[in-house]
Amino acid sequence: DGLASNYATSAQGTLATNALPKGGGTMTGNLLVNAQLAVNSTTVNAANKLEVHGQARVNGAMMIGNSTISNTVTSGAQLHLKNSGEARMRLEDSDSTNLAFDILVNQGAGFQIKETVGGDSGDDVRFSIAESTGAVTIGGTINSGAITSTGQITGTELEGTSLDINGNADISGAVGIGTAPTSRNLSVFRGTAGSVATFQHYTDASNFAGLYINVSQADDEVVLNASGSSGGAFVFQQGNNQSLKLDTSLNATF
Repeated sequence: DGLASNYATSAQGTLATNALPKGGGTMTGNLLVNAQLAVNSTTVNAANKLEVHGQARVNGAMMIGNSTISNTVTSGAQLHLKNSGEARMRLEDSDSTNLAFDILVNQGAGFQIKETVGGDSGDDVRFSIAESTGAVTIGGTINSGAITSTGQITGTELEGTSLDINGNADISGAVGIGTAPTSRNLSVFRGTAGSVATFQHYTDASNFAGLYINVSQADDEVVLNASGSSGGAFVFQQGNNQSLKLDTSLNATF
């Protein structure tokens, strides 16, 4: 009938029945937007290609990064970051100095958590897991709790209220017990007179033997005590050969 209402605008170039109603509707096929897009807003910032003002949800999976556009999200993952160089995600608090931590992965380096902004002006690695070896590095102090390791723990200083080592320990520096390390390989300090070291073969509370080393500054004495559940004897050897034995009755055998 030639009425203008039967046709879309000249830009649409087809019947009005094919145009999207102003009140919304359903579109089929691909939608290509060769410009900026804002949802729930009348303006869009020039820096953004897409803005969503309000809650947004992806019912499925999402990939972020500059990887090939045909890449698909790894099965089982909901958010997949894949990028050349390193893949990095930032968590930032917009208060005050804008404290921020970056979580990143980079081939050759592994996994890292960095403090990038805030209380420290540096780009400090707080936690890392090395590629291939799985070695863990903590860039700070562990304040409380237990640490269990099935591998090697290395560092410039290890400090705590207790240390339980079930296995071998290789210490390349000096050890101080009850005191700071000295120029000697092993230094043991006790604030009062008494036993400073014990070496025992211990089966249970009723079956044991050991060497006890006591010191007393007041008496100017160092006491070596061979003791155990059935007494203790001293045996002195040279080249695995016995040179002197003092039994529990103080009898000497040369």
